[in-house]
Amino acid sequence: MDKGKVKTIHDKGFGFISSDALDKDVFCPPNIVQNENLIEGDYVEFDYEKDRRDSEKIRVVQLNKIDAPVNPLFEKALKIDQLDAKQYDVFIEEVKHYVN
Repeated sequence: MDKGKVKTIHDKGFGFISSDALDKDVFCPPNIVQNENLIEGDYVEFDYEKDRRDSEKIRVVQLNKIDAPVNPLFEKALKIDQLDAKQYDVFIEEVKHYVN
C-alpha cells in the first residue's frame, strides 16, 4: 500500500491524494471519499490502479485513514536534555538540513 495525504476534495465529491511514492496526485472517487469521510489534510494508506480509459490517470481502489507521520526530529527534540555534546551537534545539523 502507498501512503499519502488528502490534497483536495472537490465540491462534486471526488478528491485527490498526494502520494508519497508517485510523482503525481491520485484520483479518489466520490464513493471512497464519502465512505471514509475524508477531509483535506487526512493521512491515508491506499491501493491504486491505472484507469482503464486513460493509462496516465491513477485512481484509488481501497483506502484507510492513518495517523499523521511523526517527524523523527520532533522525537529527538523531546529528549534534547538527554543528548551529550556530540549528539546535540548532530541534532542541530539535522535541524539545519531539514529547515533548508
